[in-house]
Amino acid sequence: MTKRKERGILDMLTTEQAAVIDSHGYAFLAEQGYNVAGVEQSAKKRRKLKAALRANSQTLEYSLVDGKENGVMFLFFSLIGAGGELIARSKGIKFVFKGDDDGN
Repeated sequence: MTKRKERGILDMLTTEQAAVIDSHGYAFLAEQGYNVAGVEQSAKKRRKLKAALRANSQTLEYSLVDGKENGVMFLFFSLIGAGGELIARSKGIKFVFKGDDDGN
């Protein structure tokens, strides 16, 4: 018998939605002074960005407010310091879930 894999809300996003989330996160990091030029296209530059965050003892976290019952989801990013303190929080983005042509 195979195990049933749990699907999270992020597993249900389209490629376009995932790209919007990535862009939003990179723009937020740019606002905080991080160099994000080319990170969407280059794994090497993403590694450098992660190293810069580590060097500053900071982490980037995302938070989801799941409103599936209302057909929406809100997402925002937080920049967290080494002691767990909130350094900055991004503006939120809202995703509206639409049913298919059959109303599902």
